[in-house]
Amino acid sequence: MLKKSGFTIIEAVVVITILIVLAAIPITDFVFLQKKSALDNSAQEFIGTIKSAQNKTLASEFSGQYGVYLNTSVSPNQYTLFKGVSYTLREISFDQVNFLPDAIEFYSISLGGGNEIIFDKITGATENQGNISLRVKTDASQNKTVYISNYGVVSLNPAPTSLDENRVKDSRHAVFDYSRIIDLNNENIILTFDNSVVQQIPL
Repeated sequence: MLKKSGFTIIEAVVVITILIVLAAIPITDFVFLQKKSALDNSAQEFIGTIKSAQNKTLASEFSGQYGVYLNTSVSPNQYTLFKGVSYTLREISFDQVNFLPDAIEFYSISLGGGNEIIFDKITGATENQGNISLRVKTDASQNKTVYISNYGVVSLNPAPTSLDENRVKDSRHAVFDYSRIIDLNNENIILTFDNSVVQQIPL
């Protein structure tokens, strides 16, 4: 007597279910990695824009001061590198607008109450120190925080709070006022050190 071999409907359903689960795992991993990559890239590009504003300010590019403004009222969120002492008083023709990917958003901005970072022309420091956090919209556990110190250090790690205390300071300098007295017969240079010691140099 011949026996017929084959699959029952239940066995076929079980096999198909297992195949679907196995196929879904790599897709899930791929989506996770894709979002993580988008978050990492967004954070690095954002840091790069902030540092660019700082460098342009230190270089006094076009005799200007530069900053970065964050706009969370639009979707996708955007940030703008601008030229000016503030975003409100900026020169619009210099604006460089950047958009976050659709899946990423700014979810926490702590810059002392504002949405802009402006750097000092001489030191590259900023009064807008604080931190800005980005995250994946559909997965709040995936997030990155960008820290800006008052010294102008921009990083994914909090800056030390006592940078100035550990800095080696050069004390080989003196503060003095400079003045000149000119007449037809004599000319002197007068240096006043620390408002007390006066040195007169005849020329």
